[in-house]
Amino acid sequence: MMLSKKPIEYRKWTIVLIAIAIILRFSLALIYTVSGDACWHLSAARFISEEGKLPLFEPIGRDEPFWAPPLFHVIAALFYSVLGNFGLKLVSPLFGSLCLVVGYAILKKRLRERATFYGMLFFSFLPIMIDYSVLGYGEAVLTFFVLLSLYLALEQRFLLAGIAAGLAILSKYNGGFVLPALLWIAWSSKEKWKNAFLVSVLPMAVAAPWLVRNFMMLGNPIWPFLNFMFEGAAQKAYSGINLMALWSLHTWQSLYLGFFGVPDGNMGSLALVSLPWFSIMFWIFLLGTLLFAVPLFFGWKKSRKDVPLYILLAGFVALFLLYVVNVGPFVSRMLMPSLIVLAIIYGRGMEKLIGWIGKERMMIAATAMLCTGFVLAIGIKFLVATHAWSFYKEDFDWVKSNTPKDTIFLAGGQCVPFHLERSSLPKTEVGKNIYSYAWLNDGFLLDKHSILSGDRTLLEKEGFGKMYENKRTGTVILGR
Repeated sequence: MMLSKKPIEYRKWTIVLIAIAIILRFSLALIYTVSGDACWHLSAARFISEEGKLPLFEPIGRDEPFWAPPLFHVIAALFYSVLGNFGLKLVSPLFGSLCLVVGYAILKKRLRERATFYGMLFFSFLPIMIDYSVLGYGEAVLTFFVLLSLYLALEQRFLLAGIAAGLAILSKYNGGFVLPALLWIAWSSKEKWKNAFLVSVLPMAVAAPWLVRNFMMLGNPIWPFLNFMFEGAAQKAYSGINLMALWSLHTWQSLYLGFFGVPDGNMGSLALVSLPWFSIMFWIFLLGTLLFAVPLFFGWKKSRKDVPLYILLAGFVALFLLYVVNVGPFVSRMLMPSLIVLAIIYGRGMEKLIGWIGKERMMIAATAMLCTGFVLAIGIKFLVATHAWSFYKEDFDWVKSNTPKDTIFLAGGQCVPFHLERSSLPKTEVGKNIYSYAWLNDGFLLDKHSILSGDRTLLEKEGFGKMYENKRTGTVILGR
């Protein structure tokens, strides 16, 4: 007589899965090297900690005023004040982990145990969720407060939901796109007028000080976006609309690739990778992403209880489209706060597929293998980037050891100044004689905006001389 297999304890394995996902996020933070826009965000956090105020026009890595809703930066500044640069890298893993906890609470309200397990597997290991739970961007903080506001509204705790939604807006403007879903839930409650007021007016009241600040200082409460509507400060603002971007295959390719961990969904970023057999590995990776996505086609369900979830998804899809036409196509992360909806759909889809196919343990093994592949790809990506940055560590260390901390560098881009830990001015300031040192490296491909091509002669005429040169890296430091 054959013994029947023991039923899978999905609740227990969901907790194990979440624990693994949290450990993964903090582990990746240990090997992550700050780059890209994170350099600007974390430079702002360092400024806030050291100066005790929010920046505006101070030189912190971009040729533009500081406009971003500052909650992420203030939290990172507090971590920096206690743990230094290491603290800056802990904010996203912490809030990315909290996203999993709140996401689990939401999924449990909508799904059975098996579907919850698969929904959490999707939500925890989708590469874009891992990436922005490690990178020094505000997405993890934003997503946490969006999810928290949604959960509190579903629990009929509308006062707290309104406050959480306001904190989401103070994390990024994008947080405002949770409000339609909250309003739907509030309008379906017993005290609909009171609750609708709490989740509409209260969030804007929480966010109002920053929106008013930007309107007063920059002429646009949501600067630099949709600047043609407000005619605010023109510097680096987005003042155009390109509707043709919606019909570009490039836009949708970037969205898909961004979901699965290609930086910003930009195929061009892959040109920097020089691993053996990379093209073959990339095609295997694409096949894996297609297989992983299959359950999303089978989990859609018509239910009044799901209406606020679909409203949430529709709101952030609208935000994504707005970014595409006003900013550009590399904006997959705009959808991150709504991925909880896709997690619910994914969980239902997997449950349906298992019902049709059977082979439950085989399905678990297959999805676990795919997630393991994603994790390995992300780990390799971070290691490659860290290795690339470590090539210049000697140059950064020389600057930190041999120049005053309050000195001003001429150093284009946003990442060279961050790693130098010095205030910087962009290359548009060449010739204005308001800096003491200049970073020169015409081969610095990690941040092309840092390259000051053709400006060395002018700097030498201003009295700058060579203070440091590294022929291995191509870096020259001029000073006077």
